[in-house]
Amino acid sequence: MDKNTALPFEQIEYLKKNCSSGSITCLQVHQLSQKWQVRPQKMGSILDQLQIKIIKCQLGLFGVTDNKKYIRAVDNIPANLVNQIENQAHKKRLSCRATWEVAKEARVKRRFMGDTCKKLGIRITDCQLGTF
Repeated sequence: MDKNTALPFEQIEYLKKNCSSGSITCLQVHQLSQKWQVRPQKMGSILDQLQIKIIKCQLGLFGVTDNKKYIRAVDNIPANLVNQIENQAHKKRLSCRATWEVAKEARVKRRFMGDTCKKLGIRITDCQLGTF
C-alpha cells in the first residue's frame, strides 16, 4: 500500500494506467469508490495527489465542456420536485449527496437535478469527491 495515498499499489497502478490522459469522470470515480470500498471524498483526495483531474460532473457543475459548467435551460419543473428540493435545501444550498438523494427519490437524472437547482437559485455544495 502506498503510504501517501492509502490505496493498495495495484489500485494506484490501475489509476495511473487508466487515467493516462490525466483525467477521470465523476461517474468512474464513484464506480471505483464503490468497487474498492473507499469513501468518495478519499478517492478525490487520492486523485488530487496523483494529479488526476476529475471531469464530467454528473450534476453538470464542472468539467463538462472545456472544463466549465454546463447548465441547460429547464422548463416545466414538477411541483413535487420543487417541494423536495426546497425541503432539503438549507439557506438556498443543497449538498451534492442530498441532490443525488432527491434525484433518486424523484426518479430524475442527476444532470436534470443540477439544471433544476440552478433554475431555482439553489447552490449545490460539498462535492462528494471534494472538488468544491
